[in-house]
Amino acid sequence: RAVTAAMNSARNFLRGLGMDIYDPHKSPTKAFVGRIGEPHTFLGYKLIPGSYPPSDASIRNLESSIHNALFNGRKSISKSISGKKISGSDKLFIQTLSNVNNIIKAWRASFPCSNSPKVFADIDSRIDCRLRDFADFFRKKTFGLTLEKKRQAYGITRLS
Repeated sequence: RAVTAAMNSARNFLRGLGMDIYDPHKSPTKAFVGRIGEPHTFLGYKLIPGSYPPSDASIRNLESSIHNALFNGRKSISKSISGKKISGSDKLFIQTLSNVNNIIKAWRASFPCSNSPKVFADIDSRIDCRLRDFADFFRKKTFGLTLEKKRQAYGITRLS
């Protein structure tokens, strides 16, 4: 009750300044009311003292972004192998891997306070499986192709 009263007081004060605060019931990932020892998610973190792992939703978002990047890479590689014109937005093998790497680096940088080696190792393991599947897809798709076609599917520019 005391926390709720203090929050309402702060809300009234801020509204007088033309600002507002998040309502913990309408936006539970932006604000919460409760005991600190109870599990809460805040700003993408699970509030677990000493480790502060990324929230389940944050992990799902990362894995979804990686899935989409690899899916689009497969489409672009298939497009390239079939002889269709590749656009500037198409990411082939190397560009897809670079894109996935950038997604991972940016996501990890969003959690500088997290000390959760097991959580990150579990995520890495799932990412490793997706990358292995992507490499297997590439090997199967390019098996028997000429070096020129393979190079094109890799996304490496030809000089001639």
